[in-house]
Amino acid sequence: MLLLTGVSGLVDATSYLQLGHVFVANMTGNIVFIGFVLAGATGISLPNSAVAIASFLVGAFAAARLARPRESERAGLLRTVTAIQCVIVVLAIAFGFASQPTNGVTAYAVVGLLAAAMGAQSATTSRLAIPGFNSTVVLTTMLSTLAAESRLAGGSGANNGRRVLAIASMFGGGLVGAALTLRLVWLAPLVVAALVLAVTCLASSRTEPASMSQ
Repeated sequence: MLLLTGVSGLVDATSYLQLGHVFVANMTGNIVFIGFVLAGATGISLPNSAVAIASFLVGAFAAARLARPRESERAGLLRTVTAIQCVIVVLAIAFGFASQPTNGVTAYAVVGLLAAAMGAQSATTSRLAIPGFNSTVVLTTMLSTLAAESRLAGGSGANNGRRVLAIASMFGGGLVGAALTLRLVWLAPLVVAALVLAVTCLASSRTEPASMSQ
C-alpha cells in the first residue's frame, strides 16, 4: 500500500509538470481545474482534465468488475491489478518516448492511460480495506482522519502510524518524481513507477489473503 501511494506521487509529478498541469491520480484537482477554466482562467487544459477524469472512471469501473467475483482473493486481486497497471504505465512510456515532445493527441493518450491505471488502483485498494489507508490516490480524508483519531483530539491514535507513513510515501513520490522529470528525463518517474508496480505485483504473489487483513 505504501509503494502504491508512492506511485501516485510519481505519476502526478510527471503529468502536472510535463503534460499540461493535469493530475492523473488526484481527480479532485482536475474537477477544480475545470471550474477554474470555465470561470476564465488560462494556462490550464480543459480537455486534459476531462480526459483524465473520464479515463480514471473507466479504470475504476473495470477494476470493480474484475474484483466482484474475486472478493475473497485479495492478494490475487492486488497481483492482477498491479500487473495490469504496470503494463498500462509501460504503454504510456512507449507513447511518450515515441513522440517527443509530447503534445496533442499523444499527450491525451499518456494522460488517459495513466489516469486509467490510477482509477484501477484506487478502486482496488479501497476494496482491500487495509486499516489506516483511506486511499492510495488522494490523502485529504487521510489527513482529516489522522487529526480526528489523534490522542490530542480524544481518539485512540490507532493506525495513525500507517497514515503518517502513507503521507510521507506520497510526498516522497512527488518529490522524487519532480526531481527526476525536471532534472533528468521527463519519462523517468514513469519508469520508476513501472518498476515499483512490478515489485508490488511480485510481493503480492507471496502474500496470503489472510495476512492482508492484518
